Amino acid sequence: MPLATPLTMLMFLGAFIPIVGPIVAAALAALVALVTTGPWAALVVLLSIALGTLVDGVVGAALAVPPHGGGVVRGPVVAATARSDW
Repeated sequence: MPLATPLTMLMFLGAFIPIVGPIVAAALAALVALVTTGPWAALVVLLSIALGTLVDGVVGAALAVPPHGGGVVRGPVVAATARSDW
């Protein structure tokens, strides 16, 4: 694809705009791919964006800090060293 680098930069910059940015950037990237190289390239662009978003969501959910009910549960060594300066 001749415009791979500009489309990559468009997607990168669009990710900084909450909610609307990635959608608009993906639509514009697919439109550019459709006009320049044809419908199969546009389909590949849309599928790669969807797969990248899916992988990013799964990794983000896996690395997220789980919510705790009453407080942060620490091990006894951490608790002992945290209170050693009293």
